[in-house]
Amino acid sequence: ILEHFACDWPQLQERLRANPVQVLPRIFPLVAQAADAGAAVAQELLRSSAEELAALGERVVAKLQLNDAVFLFAKTGGVFGRSACFDEAFETSVRTFAPLARVGSLPAPVAEYAARSVAGCLTGSVRRVGS
Repeated sequence: ILEHFACDWPQLQERLRANPVQVLPRIFPLVAQAADAGAAVAQELLRSSAEELAALGERVVAKLQLNDAVFLFAKTGGVFGRSACFDEAFETSVRTFAPLARVGSLPAPVAEYAARSVAGCLTGSVRRVGS
């Protein structure tokens, strides 16, 4: 990581404090690549990160009482599909609290999927008004 950013640890920390939005997205692919190449520290970072992200979803699933339901637990966002190590750890974690869920990508972009889902819930007369 330090080599990639051509800096030392204190300089990287300063860059992170100054502009995390520019730095952090560039670090994930480096860690993912190292993990998929077998680096144990990188694998542990991704595994623990995947488990923490899944834990956020666990709270939502519990609140909606979906633990024993069949549903799509959608993986969206830039961390998915970039590391087999991360994806496998995330899916394994999800299966511990939602064993019947299908973990996967949405069949369409998020906004389109949301709009179609809402449209499917509308009654015929309301749907025609917006057509």
